[in-house]
Amino acid sequence: IIPPDDPGQFIRYACKMVELREFDEATTIFSTLLKAEWFTSGQRLDVLKNLCLIAKATEQKNDLEQYSQAALEIIDDEIANAKSADARRKLIISKAQTLEELDEHDRAIVCLRRAIEGFESVNDVRGIIECWFHIGGKMRKTNNHMEERAAYERVLKLSGEKGDSFFLPLT
Repeated sequence: IIPPDDPGQFIRYACKMVELREFDEATTIFSTLLKAEWFTSGQRLDVLKNLCLIAKATEQKNDLEQYSQAALEIIDDEIANAKSADARRKLIISKAQTLEELDEHDRAIVCLRRAIEGFESVNDVRGIIECWFHIGGKMRKTNNHMEERAAYERVLKLSGEKGDSFFLPLT
């Protein structure tokens, strides 16, 4: 197993192999990194997401499902232990994107709507806007244009007159 001196160099090297479309070599490196006991859950999540990208690019549906399920487990643990609203928000979006990779559009939407309820309870407008933005994108992918429009209208309404939301120009 790779020593913990600088695991980043191996991750960067594996990412470069992905960029060069050397998927087998990248998969070998990422798989070896996953076995390292000293890896943090965040590092494991990064590696799993890269393995998901490789599985998607090489159309390995079984591998994609396996890596995505492992990523979802880590994401759920990380959400439960998140120390800040920003960290929790990023993890929830990541969970929805991982569900989307598995073509589980409905579960992704449920995840985002549940997040909206939580963000509303703590008055986290930024989180609400981000979730509605992602719902709009998922509705676009599923050709549900009415729901897409409704989601983006919510983004516009929540952004208000200040218009300082990152998602406003994208909407």
